[in-house]
Amino acid sequence: MKLNIFMVAGIALLLFGLIYPMVTLVIDTSPPEAALYYPDVGKTYTAVKYLEVHVRDLESGIKSVKCTIGGTTYTLSYYQNDPYSPYWEIWRLSDADFPDITQSGEYTVSWEIINRAGLKTTKSGSFTIYIDLQGDWYVHGNKITDPTQTLYLTSTTVTFKFVKTQGIEDSKISCWIEEDGTRILTLDYNGNGVWVGSYTFEPGTHTLNLVAADPWKSVTMSIINLDFGGEETIQLPAWLNMQTVLIAVGGVLIAYGFIRRS
Repeated sequence: MKLNIFMVAGIALLLFGLIYPMVTLVIDTSPPEAALYYPDVGKTYTAVKYLEVHVRDLESGIKSVKCTIGGTTYTLSYYQNDPYSPYWEIWRLSDADFPDITQSGEYTVSWEIINRAGLKTTKSGSFTIYIDLQGDWYVHGNKITDPTQTLYLTSTTVTFKFVKTQGIEDSKISCWIEEDGTRILTLDYNGNGVWVGSYTFEPGTHTLNLVAADPWKSVTMSIINLDFGGEETIQLPAWLNMQTVLIAVGGVLIAYGFIRRS
């Protein structure tokens, strides 16, 4: 078999390559960059249902991204390049692979991003899951539905109750009654999201703030007036007005005049 010039050149290059292997060196002295952590240190959320971080390393590229929450480590995968900043990569663990964090409280979190040169970027701290406190107030068995509501009571000893409908765990909630900016009663926890208490007032009118609070927010749920009576006034029927009275008196006088004349 005759060898042509192309075959000879190919064999020569092959032998040269075996004798002198080619090596690509990537020199990287800087750790990867990271931004837009979710969840991030120091932030507050109503829930965390996936993990995500934006990263880049222009020299050697990203090798791995991990996030540890409460002692459990999760490995994120490349998702896509950021469409607004194409040099940044979005790494994510989707909600299908991540157990939702919805229980209120504080959680430790740490991030670890490693590039192909083995250089590492880390961030650690904690984040908070917070659910807004909501609930219903009851005063002497009456549900408070209006912030300007007035209750007329005959008993000066009044019962108060707050029933939580959503919010953080009960142990971090407190409820109290204020009058003129002063706390006059702190309700006792009765279990299952219920706080109760009672207070004895002096007769008269009292304007109260009903307050439920947690470590992050204090919420004044309602303002009411309690009226235990005072000076009584006579309420006339709607039809009995001054015009009716004048007509009636006039009719009586006319009739009396006819009687006298006859």
